[in-house]
Amino acid sequence: MWKVANVLATVVRIVGYAFAAILVAYIVLALVGVNTTNGVAQVIGSIGDTVVLGFRDLFLLSDPVTTIMVGFGLAAVFWVLVAEFGSRLVRWLGARLA
Repeated sequence: MWKVANVLATVVRIVGYAFAAILVAYIVLALVGVNTTNGVAQVIGSIGDTVVLGFRDLFLLSDPVTTIMVGFGLAAVFWVLVAEFGSRLVRWLGARLA
């Protein structure tokens, strides 16, 4: 059971950090004014739009780029916290059930 929990905790951590990295990439692309018809930008945009959850319009600021930075930045922090606490919880449960 311990090995399964370790693998699952690693998966949780990787997924959480991957989502956070995609959101940070979305912010960077918005800051530099990337061409939105580019294939890479579309992939990052579509995944980012999905994993931002309810943070997208949490704050409505006058500058749209600042709104993206705040909303997507908060979502990235959320996913880092989910990755860390989620993986620790899975490892703790695996140790308890072993």
